Amino acid sequence: MRSALRTAPRNHQRYGNARSLGAVHKRLWEKARDEVALDKAIRSYERGFYLCNDYYNGINFAFLLNIRAAHALDLARTSADPSSVALRRAAAIADFVQARRVREEVVSICERWLDANPAPEAETAIGAKVQYLKSKYWVLASMAEAYLGMGQDAKAEEVYTVVYSIAPESWMVTTSREQRAKLAALLADPPLKYITVVDALHRSVGEAAASA
Repeated sequence: MRSALRTAPRNHQRYGNARSLGAVHKRLWEKARDEVALDKAIRSYERGFYLCNDYYNGINFAFLLNIRAAHALDLARTSADPSSVALRRAAAIADFVQARRVREEVVSICERWLDANPAPEAETAIGAKVQYLKSKYWVLASMAEAYLGMGQDAKAEEVYTVVYSIAPESWMVTTSREQRAKLAALLADPPLKYITVVDALHRSVGEAAASA
């Protein structure tokens, strides 16, 4: 018990640090398209996710993986080197697949939260009810985004409908709609279509190296 009491505050501090650093580096990427900042943001949210097993870090981690995947495809399109194209497409595929796996975990985390946190009783104080509704909103918003990122559009739409209907404040819906649009744009050109092309390019590069 003493060990647990000592560890909990330290883990909480690490969670806060990972979350803050992830947000800072994410903004740097958005403002300057700094690849180093993007990688650092991903590592920060990844660290927070695996340390705390929470939906917030998980859904941000997955989203940034999709951003990096899309960026890798953009670089591949402008490259004249077949080897570089193959490597960038392979990196995009890896990030895309990992994002899906993270979202599967996020859905499970959200489901457990909903099971463990039923709606407050009628006599509960108004403030507590509002706080519960805010927490539930972000849990469901993360679940909806996870379903969207996994290609389960019908489930995503179903959960988004609930999300929009329970929002305690209008800005929350605006934020969710904007995030939904950003993710949909990233998913419009999935790198998985390049799997066979990447395999072929790897073979051709290997054959060229062997004959050199």
